[in-house]
Amino acid sequence: MPMKHKYYGYDVKDIKPINNDFPYIKSPRDLYFALRKVWSRETCSPKFRKGWTKRNPTSGQCTITSFLVQDIFGGEVYGVPLDAGIVHCFNVINGKMIDLTSEQFKNQKLTYNLNHKQDREKHTFWDEEKAGRYELLKKGLIENGEKNLKRYKAGRVFGGIFGAIFGLLGVVILAAGCYAGYVLLSYNRIGNVELKVDHKSALAEVTTNTAYKALSYNIGFGAYSQDFTFFLDTGYDENGNPTCGYYSTAKNKAAVEFNVSGAINTALASEADFVFFQEVDTNSTRSYHINQDRRIQDAYPQYDHVHAKNFHSAFLPYPLYDMHGSVQAGLTTVSKYHIEAAARKQYTISSSLSKLFDLDRCFSVSQVKVDNGKNLWVVNSHMSAYDKGGTIREKQIQELNKFLAERKSSGDYVIVGGDWNHDLLTYNTDYSYTLEEGHRAFGMTGKTPDWVAYYFNYQDVQGKTPLTNGYRMIASDNYPTCRNNDIEWDPNKTFVCCIDGFIVSDNIEVVSHENIQTKNGNKGLDGFAYADHDPAQIEFKLL
Repeated sequence: MPMKHKYYGYDVKDIKPINNDFPYIKSPRDLYFALRKVWSRETCSPKFRKGWTKRNPTSGQCTITSFLVQDIFGGEVYGVPLDAGIVHCFNVINGKMIDLTSEQFKNQKLTYNLNHKQDREKHTFWDEEKAGRYELLKKGLIENGEKNLKRYKAGRVFGGIFGAIFGLLGVVILAAGCYAGYVLLSYNRIGNVELKVDHKSALAEVTTNTAYKALSYNIGFGAYSQDFTFFLDTGYDENGNPTCGYYSTAKNKAAVEFNVSGAINTALASEADFVFFQEVDTNSTRSYHINQDRRIQDAYPQYDHVHAKNFHSAFLPYPLYDMHGSVQAGLTTVSKYHIEAAARKQYTISSSLSKLFDLDRCFSVSQVKVDNGKNLWVVNSHMSAYDKGGTIREKQIQELNKFLAERKSSGDYVIVGGDWNHDLLTYNTDYSYTLEEGHRAFGMTGKTPDWVAYYFNYQDVQGKTPLTNGYRMIASDNYPTCRNNDIEWDPNKTFVCCIDGFIVSDNIEVVSHENIQTKNGNKGLDGFAYADHDPAQIEFKLL
């Protein structure tokens, strides 16, 4: 519960900001809870950085925090001398002592007095190291402080609700029943339907023996910055200990804007003729209700456009600290060439109650005319994740196979781009990757996350695929297309694999294929700059 946190001076009242730099901060207590998830190893003093943990976030934060308090509330900064010449900083405002970082000392009692006044110059505060940490702390407060404070206050509300459960059990049961009814009444499967095509292309058909390019990109609803982790993603650290992500929604609206713009610009730079986007939100709590499909459509003014909804949920109140909310999302396909018709094809999903909170999985198909009288079918697919044992994914593969076989019998061309949620390189006969140490794709070591399934290990036969005859899977190994989201993106630690690629019919010649490494994400790193996926690209000809 949030109330277990108490710093020295927690109960002091009547201290107000001296400016309006942070209008949502009304008291030192507000500032404290806004900072709890802003304090980090990077803002910690180098002397204490090795021992800093999320369980003790105030460790090594006293100097920059005290001067930030002074900048917001005024007053003076004083110090408590400790061992080894270390001085612990605190604030005196209107004669009242406040120490937002006192919890790092746990049961150790400090002697607060006014004998050791501190200022920026005497404290060498403006040296490069301290000034840099101060600016990083202030930047974190600007970007995430308001959201952190709202989470704390929401936690207090829920704490009050849970505390009243024993006395108001009947009310709680009624509320739960009402919510269950709301979810059940809101739930429906869209099924197989025709899709609206937004016609903008002036190019009537594609031609044989001409090189075309396709790109597949899961943009992760604009949330997956390089410092983002997802609460459902689990994995293992280098010692084999379980790890798990944290967030359910994007950290802030600016992050969504940055990521969606970056993803779209990456796709535009490829100059692809056909682009398959997955996890495109149109009106969702988790992405601040930014219509990402509209952004894509506006970025391709001369391309035909199709959107197939595959996630339409009621308000989901989990996790309680960062509720996922309501979601409207889907698959977006843009084509430089005229789309004659398009349709949504339903995938099997779980029959358990989890279906109420999961994606309404599907693939979309778009028909493009070819100059020889046949059709090119461009297909956008996103198969299930978090499918223990892979049983749902197997059914989905067979449903896609049925469509592929039908198109094969008609002599048409087919290219399928998407997120397969299967490792496409291990046991792939185009390569030599296995699960043996030293032979794993991208040099992976350690324990593999439990969600990973292997496309080329069908029925536990290495090299065997579930794909119907007349088609092949194309996957590239020059760079991974997916990172695990149990930890922030770290090129030296994060598990990566290739789960994005293309299925092509055997009357299509593959000219080249590669994965694209995105650059300069919000942590200044290359790779996975705008999503937890990087795009896969293929160049092909119709024979």
